[in-house]
Amino acid sequence: MPSNNFWAGVVSQLLIHQETGCPHSTRHAIRLLEQLSEFDDLDADVRGLCERASRRLENSLAPAPAAVNAALRGGPGVASGPLPSHS
Repeated sequence: MPSNNFWAGVVSQLLIHQETGCPHSTRHAIRLLEQLSEFDDLDADVRGLCERASRRLENSLAPAPAAVNAALRGGPGVASGPLPSHS
């Protein structure tokens, strides 16, 4: 069974992801959730929740199609034109 410290680490990384959207914390939370789901004595329902949360976090790291399309078109919020010279 996972220790209390392990559970606390998982919850902490999930909160940091939720509060900041930090991709590093997101990847760390995914890794911890995957480790958690590998415990032999973990309840099957909890294992399923961990796997589901991990997949959802992985999907959150992928750029949204609209943002990718805007970047390719040079849409709003995307710099376009020549780069400034540093002379």
